[in-house]
Amino acid sequence: MPSPHPESNPSDAAIAHLAHDLRNLLATARGHAELQGASAVASEHQELRQSLAAIGHASARAGALCEELLELSRGREIPLESLDLGKVAQSAARLFGAHLDPGLELELDGGPELVVDGVPSRLERGILNLLWNARDAVTAQPGGGVIRLSWGLQGDAPWLEVADNGEGLPQGTLGDLTEAFASTRSEGGVRGLGLHSVAATMAHARGRILGRNDAQTGGAVLRLEFPTSSVLV
Repeated sequence: MPSPHPESNPSDAAIAHLAHDLRNLLATARGHAELQGASAVASEHQELRQSLAAIGHASARAGALCEELLELSRGREIPLESLDLGKVAQSAARLFGAHLDPGLELELDGGPELVVDGVPSRLERGILNLLWNARDAVTAQPGGGVIRLSWGLQGDAPWLEVADNGEGLPQGTLGDLTEAFASTRSEGGVRGLGLHSVAATMAHARGRILGRNDAQTGGAVLRLEFPTSSVLV
C-alpha cells in the first residue's frame, strides 16, 4: 500500500514520532506538577510552589516546541504573526529567572509595547538562548554577575538587547559565532547551536542579530533588530 504522505522521508517520520511521544511525556509531567502545585498552595512551602510552577511553565513551552517539530516534519513552515516584543521578552525572563543562579542579577528595561513579526515560541527561545549565553559568560567570572535585558525603538525599528558584564566577544564582534557548532568554549557537550538558532529565527522574521562589546563593562551586547513596525495602541 502506498504511503499516505509520499513526499515525506524516513527522517521526517522519525522526528514526528519522537516529537509526538515527547509531547505526551511532557503533558504527563506538566499534569503532575500542576496537581502537586495545587496541593502545595495550602502549605507554607513557597519554594516548592515556585519550583512546581517553573516545571509546569517549562513543560508547556517544551510541549509547544514539540508541536512545532510536528509541523516541520510535515513540511509546513510556521507562519509569522504580529506579536508584542515586550511580552515575549518578559515571558523569556520569567523562564530564565525561575532558575537564576545565586549572585546573578537580571535587570529588565522595556520601552513602549512594540509590534514585530515573528513566531512567538521561536523568538522566546531565541531570547532565552541569549540569556543562557550571558549566564555562562558571567558565571565564568569571579564575583556576582549582571545581565540586562532591554528593548525599545531606534527611529521606528524595534530592537532587543541582552548585555552582560562578562569577558565579552572575541575581537568585539560575533564573527562566525552564528555558524552551527561555532563556540568560544571548549568543554564537552554539544555547543555552538544557540546563536545559530537565534540567527535563523531572526532571518525568518526578516531581521538580524548583531554583537559588540560594551565600552564601559567590556561585556558582550547581543542585539536583535527587527524591520520597521508600529507601537501597539
